Amino acid sequence: MIFMCNDKTVFECVDRGLFGSKRSVLLQAEKIDVKSRLFLFNVSTKAMMGPFRASAAAGINLVSDAWAAPGESSPFPVQVKVAPEGRDGAKHLPVARVRDLLCFANARNPNNFESVLDGKQATELGERLLRDGLRC
Repeated sequence: MIFMCNDKTVFECVDRGLFGSKRSVLLQAEKIDVKSRLFLFNVSTKAMMGPFRASAAAGINLVSDAWAAPGESSPFPVQVKVAPEGRDGAKHLPVARVRDLLCFANARNPNNFESVLDGKQATELGERLLRDGLRC
């Protein structure tokens, strides 16, 4: 599964080892377990980061104040703890370098890809990032 971030949230995602999303992805996120390979797409830089492995099953508000203004609850309540895969940590590539591995809902919009990956896509995306990606 691919989670989204931007330049304002990417450091919190990486520093906390936490990915989050809106409640609308709960059904997909409930399928995440410790074997799941996950990725983070920065919409500001158009870079795909990963691969990451889930440290535990996804849940609701694991860190209730993540990405929130002081005193508010998280705007991204569906959360999963993650750790970078590989000894060099997470890597990144421009989305153009992994585009062929993604399914696009609208071919004219380069960022409108499906966030749920099948096993083959996740394997190939992870291997490409590990092999060709730049260290984060």
